[in-house]
Amino acid sequence: MAKISQRELDLEGVERGKRKYYRQIRLAMDKGHESTTNWGARMTQSAILPYSGLLSETMEKDTGIGARLLASLGLEPTVIAMMAFQSLLDGSSKGKTFTRACIEAARSVQQEAIVKALKDTDKDRFLRFKDFVAGRSDSRKLRNIKEMMQKTVPELVDQFAWSDEECLKAGYVLAMTAIEATGLLERITFKRSARSSVSTLVLTKDAWDYIHKAMSHAEMLHPIKLPMVVPPRKWVNPDDGGYEQGVGDCLVRGSTKVATASHTKEAMPLVYQSINLIQHTPFRVNAGVLAAALQVFERRIPIGDLDVHDELPMPVAPPSLKTDFKLRTDEQIRTTRLYFLDASRVAEYNRRINSRRIGVLQTLNLARRFAEEKDLRFFHAAALDFRGRFYCQATGLSHQGSDLQRGLVEFGLGHVIPKQGEAIQAWLRHGATVLGKKGTLEERANAAAALIRSGEADAIARDPADTASLWGKADEPFSYLAWCLDVKNVREGKPSHLMVAVDGSCNGIQVLSLLLRDEVGAASVNIIPSNKPSDIYQAVADRTMVRIEEAVRRGETYAAEWKALGVSRGMVKRPVMCLPYSITPRSAMMYLKEAYTEMHRDGPWPDPARPCGFLIRKVWPSIGEIVVKGSEFLAWARAAGRIITAHGIHPMWVTPDGFTVQQSYYTYDPSRVRTTLGREAHIWQIRNKTAKINRRKHISGLVPNLVHSLDATAARETARRLHAKKVPDTAFVHDSYLVHAAFQPVLAAELREAWVSTFSGDPLGDWVRQIESQLPVGVKLPPPPAYGNLDIGVIRQSKYFFS
Repeated sequence: MAKISQRELDLEGVERGKRKYYRQIRLAMDKGHESTTNWGARMTQSAILPYSGLLSETMEKDTGIGARLLASLGLEPTVIAMMAFQSLLDGSSKGKTFTRACIEAARSVQQEAIVKALKDTDKDRFLRFKDFVAGRSDSRKLRNIKEMMQKTVPELVDQFAWSDEECLKAGYVLAMTAIEATGLLERITFKRSARSSVSTLVLTKDAWDYIHKAMSHAEMLHPIKLPMVVPPRKWVNPDDGGYEQGVGDCLVRGSTKVATASHTKEAMPLVYQSINLIQHTPFRVNAGVLAAALQVFERRIPIGDLDVHDELPMPVAPPSLKTDFKLRTDEQIRTTRLYFLDASRVAEYNRRINSRRIGVLQTLNLARRFAEEKDLRFFHAAALDFRGRFYCQATGLSHQGSDLQRGLVEFGLGHVIPKQGEAIQAWLRHGATVLGKKGTLEERANAAAALIRSGEADAIARDPADTASLWGKADEPFSYLAWCLDVKNVREGKPSHLMVAVDGSCNGIQVLSLLLRDEVGAASVNIIPSNKPSDIYQAVADRTMVRIEEAVRRGETYAAEWKALGVSRGMVKRPVMCLPYSITPRSAMMYLKEAYTEMHRDGPWPDPARPCGFLIRKVWPSIGEIVVKGSEFLAWARAAGRIITAHGIHPMWVTPDGFTVQQSYYTYDPSRVRTTLGREAHIWQIRNKTAKINRRKHISGLVPNLVHSLDATAARETARRLHAKKVPDTAFVHDSYLVHAAFQPVLAAELREAWVSTFSGDPLGDWVRQIESQLPVGVKLPPPPAYGNLDIGVIRQSKYFFS
């Protein structure tokens, strides 16, 4: 009997969520950033319309200096209202002097006008400055850009120069208008002594009442969901299953009301059967991996996800930084710019390191707690996204998490692996795969067997901490360590708890090739049987290098450097993998920039934007040469999406096993507030839903949502088939299926049957007919690309379809 009770875990999750929520609120208030809290954002949104209305009237009719100054900025009243109200709200919970509040509000509006002027007159310079300050707070962004402008374009800053007295007068108009229009702020004057008094700007009683109600409501909305120590409740309707009610998510996250009405057990019994099977798989903590991870973390050994200790040193500032900008030579300007780019890159890297360190500590602490209870099994309550994909609701210790988490988690029940046959071969291949070995099935199995014969696997298992240099070089070091620790169990005929995975081969393109019966695309992603695995990523990288060599002969800029660096499969993997998800050349270039920064920290370009722009012009046609039908399909889908959105349709379809998907992306009414530099999306909007649909999101989301709904269908079908074959434990990470090695032969056969079943008939034609039934009478979608001659049944003979 476990000492940890589920009731305790549920209450702990709620309390941890509340503590986290109030910690964030307290931190924001201590820093004087009340506008960034959830209640501050809502107060701002509710205040903008009345505040901007009164402000517009005041600037139009008031002849005072303050109103004239505000009108001279050329900003929309809604922008002035939003910037000013945020500034006035910040610090108001503790009270700040009225004079200070007025000046700060005027300065924030003034800085917005200055930055907007830069954007309007010199967009390239603005974008460079914007990239440099990315990741900083809104107020700091504005302040830093203004400082850079004072050094580079002082004449632009001087256009909006205000004295302190002018700021006070403009701020007085902003503050008094906010007090009158919103009723959320008030000016209070009190005596400090017999001869002096001070005025402060504070929140009104009504505002405080709203804040307390908002916080008491929000504190319960974000519980920290932990793994369960009892089997999750079976799903019986869209709101009843998994965790106790009020703790977990609903069955389908992000679904529309229309689709949710179809998500009943009566409407889709097969889907309910699948998710209830998945979430009843027991897991446990791999004690050996946990002990090794704790030692490695304590010794600060940089391995995989535990490489979170050493921050990069900030670059040394060049002497030219102290030189007046107008007196700098071209070389000094270049040196200074490179310094700022390098400093920005280092700061972003260190920020990510700090964030990852927190996640690692949370994972290790959770694993240690669950491991302290002997023979404790835990479960993951599952949910679906609106396309039907499986997700674990708990995070921090899950097979859907990082490599560290995957290494720490193993099946709760063990099974003996036969010494001969396909099961032991699958177990060997898993070891080679997580190590990073490529090649045929036989080559991978032989590579793992050689590691066992050489004694390397046993040496790692005996002392993981002292052999960290051996297993730390693996592609997935903690998964490889878990395999090494399992070697002894397998050799001695003891039950193995290892989760052995098989992965789809660029699964998105597999789905497109099956939909279109495309033999060329199918061959590139291992649908068609072959003796050797196809590697579409390497194929694209090779074709790209051919194009780069041709560019070198033509003398194109950046070509020689890319030839020297080389283009690896890892560099092009994300652009290729994301092709079925409506990726554009621009977003693909961003992936190349990320890959370059990760792989070539000391590369020739501190700012790789233009070099990666050159590279995507070589990568993109290389992808198109391999995925010909897929590219045609994407173009067809965009045309179909334009017809769908033109008639105001939020497309809905039902998958082969009965799951209802509705793609619903709204646009918002025109009363939205744009700022030059805003949070996240760089926009503040009043989110009043209208009947208009978001055309851009609908068109770009059509293909990925269709692809994900079909790969999710195949995964659910696989789960049901494995249950029918008495396979006890299963887990899914989208296109990665995990079972015990002893049941890998069953998985290999059944997943192929599931995919054949899902794509038999004409799933694309069925989808088109469902969408056309929602369009006005007589409106048709354009004919999809011509089908190829691929026989879906060849999946059964393809060794590398999932491997």
